[in-house]
Amino acid sequence: MRSWPWAAVLGLALATASACDAPAPEDGTLLLATIDTHHFCDDSAVTEVRLRAHWQACAADEPGCEPPPHTVIDGDRYTCPATDATHELGVSLTHTGRYLVEAVAVLTTGAPRLECFVDPSTDDTRIELPRSRLEEPSPVVLDEHGPCPP
Repeated sequence: MRSWPWAAVLGLALATASACDAPAPEDGTLLLATIDTHHFCDDSAVTEVRLRAHWQACAADEPGCEPPPHTVIDGDRYTCPATDATHELGVSLTHTGRYLVEAVAVLTTGAPRLECFVDPSTDDTRIELPRSRLEEPSPVVLDEHGPCPP
């Protein structure tokens, strides 16, 4: 019976695997939203808070854009009970446009409770992400949430 130099075979396999290209990072930006965890989690019916972005329309400076394949993008979630006063949740957005960004409080029974984030540059719940803002190296940060528009 012939003995294979398994260490050499394993080393070759690992070297071949590490020579593969890493997946290319997606274009776009990380949007970070700060939730007031006590505001949500002090209600015993709330089990978690999710971040969700809804693509609504093209950005004002790109009126003829193509909608993304998915117009609802789910982000991070925070499980209650709260241990911190605030917590950042993120969602990765790869398409320009106007978004509505929601904190979705999931309840033990009944429909979720929604609150919307406000764009700090416009004080509006419509978050405008033109190409210039989408391609900035730092994330877009939203730190104020309140009732969603009707």
